[in-house]
Amino acid sequence: MGGVISSCADNSALVGCPTGRASHSFPLRVSVEAARAAAAAAMGSAMPALVVGYSTALTKEAGAASIRLQLKPGPKASYRSNLSSAAASCATISLRAEGRLGFLAGIASVIRKEDGLFLEVVVFGRPNELLQELMPLDESVLESLYRLGAIVDVRFLRSLPWETAELQEEELRTADVPPNRARALDPAEAASEAAPTRSAKAEWLVERLLSLASTLESQFGTSRHDSEATYEGCELDSEGVVSWLREAGLQITGNMFIETR
Repeated sequence: MGGVISSCADNSALVGCPTGRASHSFPLRVSVEAARAAAAAAMGSAMPALVVGYSTALTKEAGAASIRLQLKPGPKASYRSNLSSAAASCATISLRAEGRLGFLAGIASVIRKEDGLFLEVVVFGRPNELLQELMPLDESVLESLYRLGAIVDVRFLRSLPWETAELQEEELRTADVPPNRARALDPAEAASEAAPTRSAKAEWLVERLLSLASTLESQFGTSRHDSEATYEGCELDSEGVVSWLREAGLQITGNMFIETR
């Protein structure tokens, strides 16, 4: 298991997180099984990282929310094998808020700079009412769970299949992307959710985040079979899901289906 970096007394006040559902125009989500398996994966030691900010303008335009982290100075050997050597890449990670016991799963853009390694992380922790899927945490929840200036524990799990996470200007100039590439909504869906209008850059990010979530699912979901896996499948009942998220610092609120035994 990863090393313990920050305090794990789990004595901080829980952060409220309502249940919800993925947007029709941006269905960013992963199964609870995949997220829990990624959070529990013992694929490297935990590294301390400093919370330096939240969603960039592009991430907000895409319809997502994130936290931005800077890895504290120290030896890099413990995560080097799980990362691409490119200046910018992506990775599956798990992270634990300061003072909490549980890890949550995330997908991260990883930027190497002269003054360190910087991450922008989308964190999966908001369940649907059936407690079977997790959506990304909203920025207000992220700000309360991962406070600016706090130290969080990060495990790098696996590199994801892009050599670079940077959007090249040539790609933007030549991309034939209409203002809105969201799938067509039927009348009932259109009445409840207006399809957003996004720039080409934001559409680029939407497609890549959906692809990253799909990759996380294929890496850690129960449908995969890997005899060399360093983690176990994590099929939780509804009470187990709520308990795990509580250990990570989240108090789930709103409508939810709790199985009776």
